[in-house]
Amino acid sequence: IRSSLVVKFISMLHTSHCSTFKLPVRCGWLVSGVLLLSLLLSTIPSPALAAGDSGLKVTNAALVENVLPGQTLTEQMTVSIGSADPEVNLSVQVYGLAQTSSGGYQLLNAAQDTGVYSARTFVSVDNSSFHLEPGGSHVVTATISVPQDVGNGGRYAVIYISTDVTSGGGGVGIISAINIPVFLTIKDSQLSYTGDITALTVGQVVSGQAVNISTMFQNTGNVHLKVKGMVNIS
Repeated sequence: IRSSLVVKFISMLHTSHCSTFKLPVRCGWLVSGVLLLSLLLSTIPSPALAAGDSGLKVTNAALVENVLPGQTLTEQMTVSIGSADPEVNLSVQVYGLAQTSSGGYQLLNAAQDTGVYSARTFVSVDNSSFHLEPGGSHVVTATISVPQDVGNGGRYAVIYISTDVTSGGGGVGIISAINIPVFLTIKDSQLSYTGDITALTVGQVVSGQAVNISTMFQNTGNVHLKVKGMVNIS
């Protein structure tokens, strides 16, 4: 079997949907560091939204903006629960954003968030806690203040909205939470879209069965990338 891998860079896409190729590829925003792309000879379903009027919901659940040095902007998010849900207390916190090798988000507190690409200190919210009755909603306003000397590239943070611990039965506590990523690209700055494929592994090849191919891609630039790939096997 001969295979080839092509990885394309796409910037500032407003969706995390993964396009399907001859071999589908799991993909996501690559902020910095390493993103593991798992390529499978199978169809990868798109995420589905939960049905029914229940559960924690947030509108405007991703803040992706092009900003100028010194600019201040506000964003509003409506947080709601269903009419069948119990009343709940919620909190709103701002964290730094890191990324794991599998592409997942890692929240960083002030002591951990020491990277040059952090936007944590740029972001503030008008209410750090509030209460919702069944079927209720609350508007959270986030203010993003970009420093005049912000520098080049992208800056990143997460707004974390979570419920208090509720009982799930059997002595188990449950927290419902939503991460709202904040992706800022500095206008008129020097943007570097570069990266390296640092590893490529092929699983066992068995006739008539799927072949697992994994590649490790590292973002070496200064702004987030949307990564997708194609594998041709002959």
